[in-house]
Amino acid sequence: MQRMYELGARSVSVASIGPIGCIPSQLVKANSNGECVEFVNKLAQDFNAALEARLPSFNAKLPGAKFLYGDVFNPIFDYRQYPEKFGKLLYLFTLFYSY
Repeated sequence: MQRMYELGARSVSVASIGPIGCIPSQLVKANSNGECVEFVNKLAQDFNAALEARLPSFNAKLPGAKFLYGDVFNPIFDYRQYPEKFGKLLYLFTLFYSY
C-alpha cells in the first residue's frame, strides 16, 4: 500500500479474499461432496480481519490516503450457502453447477 501511495494512489478500494474453501479445487481435494472446506475459509476470514484492521493505520500514516475495505467473502459465501435467498432461478443454477 505504501508503494501504491508513493506512485500517486490516494483512493483505493481493497477487496477481501473470497471464500476460497468453496472453489472447485478445494472441493475436489477435500472430497467434500460440494460442501465448502471450513478450515480454508477460516484462513481467508482471519486474513480478511487482519487486512481490515490494518487499513486505518495506512489512512492515518499517509496524508490524503483513503484505503477502503470491501467485503467480498460474506456476499459470495451467502450466495453459495443460501442461493434460495437470491431467487429461484439462481438457486436452480447453483444446484445444477455445484456438483
